[in-house]
Amino acid sequence: MEVVHGSIAALAEQARASHTEIVEIDPPSRASRYFPHRERLHSVQPDAFAMRRRGGKPRACFLEWEYRAVHLATKAVRLDPYLRYCASQRPTDDHTVQPVVLVVFSDEHAAHHFLRLVRERIARTRRASRCGSSRNGGAGWAEARS
Repeated sequence: MEVVHGSIAALAEQARASHTEIVEIDPPSRASRYFPHRERLHSVQPDAFAMRRRGGKPRACFLEWEYRAVHLATKAVRLDPYLRYCASQRPTDDHTVQPVVLVVFSDEHAAHHFLRLVRERIARTRRASRCGSSRNGGAGWAEARS
């Protein structure tokens, strides 16, 4: 949890340096979001949530510190709820803007493998959206770059 607090502090410091207002920072206990998907209730359970504003434009983000997801299967379990959430109308209902997910890694090797998984899952979500399974194909995700 100490690393999560450090990441939140770094986010706040970055905001000050870039003249960005921090509107809201929610700890894990308040950062969870619940949403319906295929007639069932699902959730995203981030380590934190932040709403920032710069030049009057709001920006929302979830923070995930990936110390738990060591294996690709575990990473997929952590990632899939975000893809479902971002592919729904719920993010804009909750925040008025589509949030991004900021993932913090302890090493570059883990980040590389996670970004590859993100690319594969986003492509799959977009293919599913063309078949009518999702509304916007996960448009809330920034393109994964290593």
